[in-house]
Amino acid sequence: MHIDKAITWVENKKLDALYESLREKHYSFDHKLKENYSETHSREVVAKSIYWGTDGQPKIVCSILRRDCWPNNVYRILNRLWKTDINTGPIFDIDRGFGILIENQVEWCLENGAHGMFMSRQGNSKWQSWSLPIFKEQTDIEFIAPPQHFLTCDNETDSSCWQQILFYGDTNLLNTWKQR
Repeated sequence: MHIDKAITWVENKKLDALYESLREKHYSFDHKLKENYSETHSREVVAKSIYWGTDGQPKIVCSILRRDCWPNNVYRILNRLWKTDINTGPIFDIDRGFGILIENQVEWCLENGAHGMFMSRQGNSKWQSWSLPIFKEQTDIEFIAPPQHFLTCDNETDSSCWQQILFYGDTNLLNTWKQR
């Protein structure tokens, strides 16, 4: 049993089945980001992660993503994140499980040749200033919050593909990334 721990993996039949069942449950719930959790979502990820809470139950699920529109060896962490207890209300704090997931995913990325990792959120510009000090306290990882919007998906004409990020790694890579 896993307690207060995150695990990131590429292929594991048991964990893949659990991830898929949790994804299906989340996808079946009617919410505005539902399509982010369709079956095709998990086909494009490079690794999957689950955080188990202090009760040994899965609490937070997310993945790691790699796209060609980003600089080489840059990965998106906390990709398509959701909590297993579906909460539709506003979130005013960040569960310590997020910090454990960040550390776990950053470690996985570094072990797999990453030169940079980022988190992004569509639309909300306040999340950077709000979450940055919390992640610093939870992880001691020095993310930065560049003011620009970076291309996060292949369609440059889609405004939702331009997002603000929190970045960790070789900051010189930011100069090679399409931004506005």
